[in-house]
Amino acid sequence: MASKGKKPVQPDEESLKFDFVRRFKANPFLFIGTLFILVIVVVAFVFVPAFVPEAQGGGRELVFGAYNKTPIRYVAGNYFSQAYGMASNSSRAQGNSGDYFIELQNMRQAFEDTVVHTGILYEMERAGYTVPTETVNDAVAKLFLDENGIFSASRYNSLDDTEKKTLWRRQQESLIKEHYISDLSNLRVSSKETSFIASMAKPQRTIDMAVYSLTSYPESEILAFIQANPDVFRVTHLSRITVESSEAEAGRILTAIQEGAAFEDQARLYSKDSYATNGGDMGIKMAFELESEVLEVNEREALAGLEKGAFSNIFKVSSGWAFFRAEESPSPVDTSVSANIDKIRYYMQDRERGHIEEYLVAQAEEFIALCAEIGFDEALLQNGLEKRSIGPLPLNYGNVDLFPSLSYFATDLTNADTNENFWVAAFFTPLFTASQPLVIGDNIIVFYPREETDEVDTELIENYYPTYYLSYIMDRSIHSHFMNSKKLEDNFYNIYFGN
Repeated sequence: MASKGKKPVQPDEESLKFDFVRRFKANPFLFIGTLFILVIVVVAFVFVPAFVPEAQGGGRELVFGAYNKTPIRYVAGNYFSQAYGMASNSSRAQGNSGDYFIELQNMRQAFEDTVVHTGILYEMERAGYTVPTETVNDAVAKLFLDENGIFSASRYNSLDDTEKKTLWRRQQESLIKEHYISDLSNLRVSSKETSFIASMAKPQRTIDMAVYSLTSYPESEILAFIQANPDVFRVTHLSRITVESSEAEAGRILTAIQEGAAFEDQARLYSKDSYATNGGDMGIKMAFELESEVLEVNEREALAGLEKGAFSNIFKVSSGWAFFRAEESPSPVDTSVSANIDKIRYYMQDRERGHIEEYLVAQAEEFIALCAEIGFDEALLQNGLEKRSIGPLPLNYGNVDLFPSLSYFATDLTNADTNENFWVAAFFTPLFTASQPLVIGDNIIVFYPREETDEVDTELIENYYPTYYLSYIMDRSIHSHFMNSKKLEDNFYNIYFGN
């Protein structure tokens, strides 16, 4: 701490002269350019009015949100618009320009880039960091070197004072941002850490699989389920009239029909649903399909049991009030029609999934018992199953980019990369032993680990991890930090869509 009343030490004349000569000798042309820019910048910041040049003549200004109350603006020429231009140019280079959703994606990317940019400047300002003026001048001067590496005063002077000021500020912000990212990303990684990460690629297993898909549920079981639940699949043919105004209005129309008015004519005149143009005819439906027509269970059961020519009561439905007329008496579903079987299969996969899974798990358990007797390959052959294989694969929970991923080998193993039971079955089942059956997505799977090896080349991981991977993770972390910050007010989609 400086003693009270003591003046700060000033550099002596000789040290200043030495630094001046040192910088001149290091790069005389750049030094002259920097000195030239310093004079211009001092003049510009003292005598040029402080206003935002981008807001002038660049079209309508749009404010998509704010970070710590600093507006995230889109104005021609500002950081946001430049980020959007870069994203659009990248899309065009890949042949993806002109598509509405691509343009939306580009604008969103530019918005998020601007949020991160604004957040970094805020954090660095809060930390009290400023870039030395001399450093900014050097950066600006480098933008105006000619092909011989000499600062071009004429090129620099071709800019007006406002453009010079804007350019200087952009270079200043760029250096602040560069310093922030450099401080976070230039971390030293020990060789022990790198070796530990590389060791996570071992061991790797090659695993055979027997797969029972939900779609393999046999038709014989579907027919048995229909026989056990006939009322769910009985067929009815109904017509419907829906009114939106009131229950009394629905009653008036029903009375008119019962007194002789044609149902079809009344439907075309008054009904407010998708069946009106067909005179109210809903076509053939199974009982379970009436759930989308009538909400109450008791009302649906009464509706499915209407005899030919009978009218239903007036029911409250989602769009108002409705009544129905039976065009045919209910009858059992025709199981000789393949379309009916397909419809019921879909129903069971959606509503009776547990019933299907229980059946297939039982089939898989029989397969496992057979494996113990005659071997995996022979059991596959006897059950008419196709062998599938994955690997060689490490225990890569979450599909970490550094290691071979499950999705590379099997894209249909839905969410299995974060399923602990999957990894336990795959890596803790002994070699040449069938695992217990496991439900993964739309499949019931039996794993059969066939090979395990520690002879894995980790050189690529050891080189990639400390140089590129950590930088990639750091970029994602910085982005997540600012985009999930409570300081962010994100109104992007409301503004973009004009809400």
